[in-house]
Amino acid sequence: MKRPRTHRLTKYIKILGKQNSCNTYAACIACVEKLEQNELSKNTFTNKKPQVKNHLKNCKYFQEKIGNQEELDKIIYLTDNEEEEEPSQKHQKCHNNDFGKNKYEIVFKYLKSMQDNLKNLNFKTIEDTASVKSFSSTSSALSTRSSYSKTNLIESHLVRRPSKKEIPKFEQLLLRMSVANGFPFQWVNHPATLEFFAFLNPFLILPKRKALSNRILNKETADLSALRNEKLINDQVGVVLAFDGWKNILNQHIFGSLFITSSGEILIWDALDISSERERLIDVMPKIKELIQEINGLGIKLNAIVSDSAPGYAAAR
Repeated sequence: MKRPRTHRLTKYIKILGKQNSCNTYAACIACVEKLEQNELSKNTFTNKKPQVKNHLKNCKYFQEKIGNQEELDKIIYLTDNEEEEEPSQKHQKCHNNDFGKNKYEIVFKYLKSMQDNLKNLNFKTIEDTASVKSFSSTSSALSTRSSYSKTNLIESHLVRRPSKKEIPKFEQLLLRMSVANGFPFQWVNHPATLEFFAFLNPFLILPKRKALSNRILNKETADLSALRNEKLINDQVGVVLAFDGWKNILNQHIFGSLFITSSGEILIWDALDISSERERLIDVMPKIKELIQEINGLGIKLNAIVSDSAPGYAAAR
């Protein structure tokens, strides 16, 4: 059973029963002495400090029982002095607050101490425990131990500087995250972004906006195009070419083309702005011919071409 709620005014009240699963209801000791049961039930209140305080302040029976206004004020108002908290409660509250404020600092100091200890720790190897018969064997053992110690420091598994081989992968993931979430390229230069990545790893250097939108984007596009072409060329059954037109949010008419492989995979090929040519068959047909010639040049086996029923595309078929 849960212990009834207690506070500094508990000694001036009497708990009468449970109000709900969390609270109890009570009456002041003066009302209990003066009133009958029916009248007493009308003067009950929730056993919480603000409600208890409000009742004692306005209860004439309690004022008569205390008799002295100065003593009454002392009971009611001085209970809000947080310095009068019980030492155990005060210590617990302070401890919790300090831990909440300094938990990151505590964890960091703990990891730092572990790192320092591991730096000073000498790892024993088989060569160390073997008998030393010559100067060369001793040098070999010391060299092995030193190398083992350096590669097993905790700092190699925490925050570290990325290697040259890891930087392209980091830039690729950064670009994919930007595109997948619809971030504008300048987000990498925002102070909040820089602060976030500095918190994750101070050694990470974010590329500038121009590098992300040019060098990194162009490289990723070229890699994806090469992978797409390889899948199309290696499809022995053959692929289907489909193209369609639509209008984007900039009110541009786009001519888009894609391939469907024999396994059902959809591979995007290209998207062209044909705003000035959309209704003109003579201008649409050369683009379709160029597309087919490019496909034949790569050695892609084309089985069929699919388009919508727009007049220009239908006539081009």
